[in-house]
Amino acid sequence: MRNFREDLTEGEAGERRFCERYRGWQRDTKGYQTSHDIKIELTMELKSERYTTKQSPNFAIERFSNFETQSEGGPWKVGLNADYYAHQFLDEQFVFSTKEFRKRCDEIQAKHFEFCEDNDIDTMSKSPFLRTAVIKNQGFETLVLLINRIHFLDLRLEEIEIQGKTLFKKHG
Repeated sequence: MRNFREDLTEGEAGERRFCERYRGWQRDTKGYQTSHDIKIELTMELKSERYTTKQSPNFAIERFSNFETQSEGGPWKVGLNADYYAHQFLDEQFVFSTKEFRKRCDEIQAKHFEFCEDNDIDTMSKSPFLRTAVIKNQGFETLVLLINRIHFLDLRLEEIEIQGKTLFKKHG
């Protein structure tokens, strides 16, 4: 069973790393947000991992916060309202358009589905496409998609600086 306080502490550490790396982004009630003198306001959903990219080739993406009630989680929770979805590991960060990231996840989920009965992240990370896992929390279970990062590299956004703040754009 996951320890909520431990996960919260790890998540808060990830938020600090994110805000140190990406200038101009701050946590608020809508998620991560930045605003500029040129009146651009953007939001981001952030997922922080407590391991490096070398330890797993996958993104662990929360599909349903509560599996029983099908309460949407991760990039689905924020719908298309968040401009960006960021997935941060200890050694590397990936930023995507939320809309494009969700679409790719849905496409992969529709084509490749393998349910993993054990909740060991190490054994779940062996599928070349998608595996799912149910993570037991206090009082509910969370459904997580494990999708190899290679399927998202073409969607990854690059960093740009505008007025001393970090924004993101498509490569090219």
